[in-house]
Amino acid sequence: MLSYWVANWQMIVGWLDNQKLALWLPGRPNGAITVLNPFTGHWQEILPTFPIFDDNLFNHYGPTAVLYDSTLYYAVYEGGLSNGSSLSLWDVQAGKILWQERTNGHSPAWSPDGKQFAVTIDGVIYTVNLVGQETEIFDIADTEIPYSKWSNIGQLNWSPDGTNIAVWLGDHQRLAIINVLTKQATDLCIENNSIWSSSPIWSPDGQYLAIATSRDVDRYSRQTLIVDIRKSIAYKVADDIGPAAWLKKP
Repeated sequence: MLSYWVANWQMIVGWLDNQKLALWLPGRPNGAITVLNPFTGHWQEILPTFPIFDDNLFNHYGPTAVLYDSTLYYAVYEGGLSNGSSLSLWDVQAGKILWQERTNGHSPAWSPDGKQFAVTIDGVIYTVNLVGQETEIFDIADTEIPYSKWSNIGQLNWSPDGTNIAVWLGDHQRLAIINVLTKQATDLCIENNSIWSSSPIWSPDGQYLAIATSRDVDRYSRQTLIVDIRKSIAYKVADDIGPAAWLKKP
């Protein structure tokens, strides 16, 4: 099984829990993911049961354009309307759509407890619970961070305790942390000009972030930094690679 992990995985779609990764593999059906335990090599393919009308799905969170929660009971996916782009919340067991947004929704991220997900819609971050109720928690227009329509907010990731969301903001992709309860944003003053953009990765204790940024002005370069949130400092740990997940020893 280890050769399958080494040779055939293509892109990490999401980290389901402390033992499983959701992967996209090339050549598989649209919307399909492979769930892999990297410690044992055991894997399982999950095929979509929801309606997808776009045969060329590709967006900010993976070629499958599907993001499952850690239980695999719910999925956020792009599609569901035959007459326009949308973002939908699908109840896998009930086989029905619980929420749908016909707009520029992207970068969805599930909360650690699986009771809600965060999503960016036209420069605003909302949380959406499992009955489809939306709550606005951040609007980039209320800040002084320069932004444009296509480079406002991206790559959301929740802290392990579910109180904060790390995110890249604005034209220069500045790293920030947004408190979900107070709705306040903290600018960490770290910019990312790299084409290899990825979500900030939280440490299991929520005290550090692993991020990928460009080296100097070279957009095609990449380096991995560890950000100490409490001390507001960052240090480089590697060149030419980016973080995928912060593994917790089982």
